[in-house]
Amino acid sequence: MDKSIPQSINENLNHALSSWETWGSPLQHKPRVLKNLGGVTRRTYLIEDKDSKTLLTLRLTANHYAQLNIDWERERFILDAIKDIGVAPKLFYMDQYVQIREFLIGRHPVRGEQDESVVTSIAETIRLVHQQKIPDSYPISVRNELNYYYTRVSDSLLKESIENMHEVILDLLTSTDGQLTSKYTLTICHNDLLPENILITPSGVRILDWEYAGLGNPLFDVAVFLEGAQMDDKKLNIFLDTYGCQGSIDVIRNYQLVYKYLELLWWLVKDSKITTYSEILLNSLKYRLNFN
Repeated sequence: MDKSIPQSINENLNHALSSWETWGSPLQHKPRVLKNLGGVTRRTYLIEDKDSKTLLTLRLTANHYAQLNIDWERERFILDAIKDIGVAPKLFYMDQYVQIREFLIGRHPVRGEQDESVVTSIAETIRLVHQQKIPDSYPISVRNELNYYYTRVSDSLLKESIENMHEVILDLLTSTDGQLTSKYTLTICHNDLLPENILITPSGVRILDWEYAGLGNPLFDVAVFLEGAQMDDKKLNIFLDTYGCQGSIDVIRNYQLVYKYLELLWWLVKDSKITTYSEILLNSLKYRLNFN
């Protein structure tokens, strides 16, 4: 066992490993932990059956999971809905505390990705996810998410300091939704399409960590990806042309600001205070929103 893992987490991890026979996985023996892969919402570990050398990924729910408004049944529903289109690692087992999935080897796209074929493949994969038809279950409202996190900012002075920004972002969301030429159809959206949640594998693009997924606005999902990708104009146009949303760039740019504010709120709730990173996010938003 990795001695760098705190004792309390070790206990939860050992408990999870002891249930290996219920996972329905290829493992033939109780696995061992090879590596702590990190993670925020869930702690992720590389595990191995030492005899067969089978590798799997074990994800363990973090203590602050509930306060971050995550619904594991919604995630399992979405993963089941997309299991046949090859865009996510194969899921073997999932409950409220443990997730066991296929271990994949690949690389994450970098911010400012220069490989045009990678940009094209990512756009095709995101479009494929958005094309899936499922019942209108587990809709996610960006407005509701913003208000949920804002009400849970525990520092009252900090909360008061961003009150004006909160109202500006809500107004921006309303006006941007109104710019859409037609009412969008709710589609499966990942809602956290940052580079670290995308893996370029020999078998194609795979999207990881679906805990924030649900039915939502596909252009907001695109905006999340583009905010994290930070591509140059050439790659941006390749992405927009491949996905098929070239005419929506102004709407997407506005949604990028909304997402960035949502990210700020997420960190403020998760950390219960302002940190160096959340301060950077806040100052960046002030600049982009022309706040003094």
